[in-house]
Amino acid sequence: ASRPSPKRAAIIETELAFNYLLNLEAQKDQRINFVSESADQYFSTNGEFHLDLFADDLLHMSDEGYQIWAEILAPLIP
Repeated sequence: ASRPSPKRAAIIETELAFNYLLNLEAQKDQRINFVSESADQYFSTNGEFHLDLFADDLLHMSDEGYQIWAEILAPLIP
């Protein structure tokens, strides 16, 4: 799945549509695990980005952001 970032906020609708299509394809193939709602951790309840989870370039994640990602993905990796 694509993880939206503040740097690319202008294309967030495209990223969400892309994630939707990826999810549809993943449902057709048992070898593919689509991690739904993983990007939700990077937004507040009002839909704003948690800026502290991103590096100064607002594209890459901060150490804290990568930690959240690791916690989401680790249980899925054998």
